[in-house]
Amino acid sequence: MTGRDVLTSAARYWKSSPHEAFHGTDCPMDKTIETLENRVEALEREVEQLKAAQSSPAPKANWIDDIYGIFADDPGFVEMVELGAQYRERDRAKARQTAKRKNRARPRLEPSVRTRA
Repeated sequence: MTGRDVLTSAARYWKSSPHEAFHGTDCPMDKTIETLENRVEALEREVEQLKAAQSSPAPKANWIDDIYGIFADDPGFVEMVELGAQYRERDRAKARQTAKRKNRARPRLEPSVRTRA
């Protein structure tokens, strides 16, 4: 039973009630019921709109799409990428040198010694 049905049944009860003094064109209760009916209709429409909006939420944007390309043609970003590449290359060269030193320092065993049990 909707709010409108409740108000309609209340209005029917009021009009059929023994309050003859208020029946007629200037009945204040008729205006009140009409106002309440209008308000309930407006509320029901709004509830339906809210339910429809809630049942189909808008898809969220992918965060990558929001930030993709924000550094395009930015000289600071280009410099940062170049400095990062230089740092990694220095680190690789350092690692190669360290590996060479370790290989020189390690004594080589003869194949016959390695297979000994």
